[in-house]
Amino acid sequence: TDCPNREKLGWAGDAHVTAEEAMFNFYCPQFYTKYVNDLFDSGNENGMVPGIAPTYGWTGDEGPAWAGAGVVIPWHMYRYYGDTRMLEDQYEKMAKWIAHMKKARGILPGGLGDWLPPHMDTAAPPEGMAPIAGGYYHYCCDKMARIADILGKHEDAKKYRDLAAKVG
Repeated sequence: TDCPNREKLGWAGDAHVTAEEAMFNFYCPQFYTKYVNDLFDSGNENGMVPGIAPTYGWTGDEGPAWAGAGVVIPWHMYRYYGDTRMLEDQYEKMAKWIAHMKKARGILPGGLGDWLPPHMDTAAPPEGMAPIAGGYYHYCCDKMARIADILGKHEDAKKYRDLAAKVG
């Protein structure tokens, strides 16, 4: 991670960036099941997912580059372990998060802002979502379409493919 000497929080961005490597090298479904449960449990009824789990009071709505862990980690769990349980268990929460991001009009609502060009002083560029956040949102919508197909939710899959095409 970026600064283990002082950083002790379960940042979702770090969790999903390292999840695939961890699953390739180790058998860790219990760890990631717990983490994803904590991530969604730390969110709110509107579908917001924070950038840290457990939150310890953090209430930031970090957008796709962090909160996308709620879609990315279950996808990797399926790919590496062939188990659909996490996809089934978290599907409604993942869908709610995707809808939350869509409701935000594709503009990142707040966030840490380290993907912005130097001349910008806000995490919500008026032209639309910041490029990295947009890329993550596209990636998450694409994964949701694949997950929906796996679970036999083909109408949802089409909806997420269409959304991914609009974002990407």
